[in-house]
Amino acid sequence: MTTPTSTEQYLTRGGITVRRTIEGVPVRHAVEPILEGLDQRRGALLTSSYEYPGRYTRWDLGFIDPPVVLTAQGRRFRAEALNARGRLLLPALGRTLSALDVVAAIDTRDDVVEGEVRAPAGRFTEEDRSRQPSVFSLLRALVAAGMNAARLNLSAAQYVAGRTEAERQDPAAMEKEWARMGGVLKADLGTVSPRAFDGVAPAAVRALAEAALPQVRVFYDASLEYGRSTTPRFGLYYIGVARAQREFADFCRKLSTATPRRVPAVRGL
Repeated sequence: MTTPTSTEQYLTRGGITVRRTIEGVPVRHAVEPILEGLDQRRGALLTSSYEYPGRYTRWDLGFIDPPVVLTAQGRRFRAEALNARGRLLLPALGRTLSALDVVAAIDTRDDVVEGEVRAPAGRFTEEDRSRQPSVFSLLRALVAAGMNAARLNLSAAQYVAGRTEAERQDPAAMEKEWARMGGVLKADLGTVSPRAFDGVAPAAVRALAEAALPQVRVFYDASLEYGRSTTPRFGLYYIGVARAQREFADFCRKLSTATPRRVPAVRGL
């Protein structure tokens, strides 16, 4: 029997309102409904049976009946709504994809968004191969523009799932993990340099990175007192959010791509 434990609602940067309910379920046979569903329905199940005392625990992550599927062949791509939830998401996905410079053509219909990614212009070095227009450009843009809040929640939940039961329940163990993560995040807990993202382009990607990096310290500092005031699990959650923001800033650096547009002049204050 499942029991609702918490419900939250948030708005993504792409304008999508997401409502999430967390339910406690018995560990035994918890993944069986997903396994059975995967026989005839779309979905995925990721699992790890690796366990090491004091560091790693077993975890499972799965879903069935996703709302949207994105497929590609060559430079052609197709985003298709698979159900009613997908039909709600598709207009936001279409707007995001239509605004991308890497998209050469796009056609939006009721349940489908189809298009083509433009071919690279001219020759390029091996180091710039991953920055050329491709289907991965679309995936990166969807993550950066529309799904950031979901990314934070998933990344933080994954971090909490990887902690030991003692760290999730014992305040002293949680504080020890908080101190350890302080060392891991140390380079990004100080004042962010105005030049931290020099060379990152286009400007929208740089703006996302500049907004994310200062939040590493905000979430990390808040996590300790929040864990003390509530439960260690929630303190760990916000440590995970701090880590996710740093990972996102690093992701933006990798996402950066050359743009032919001239950087506008900015007046000094």
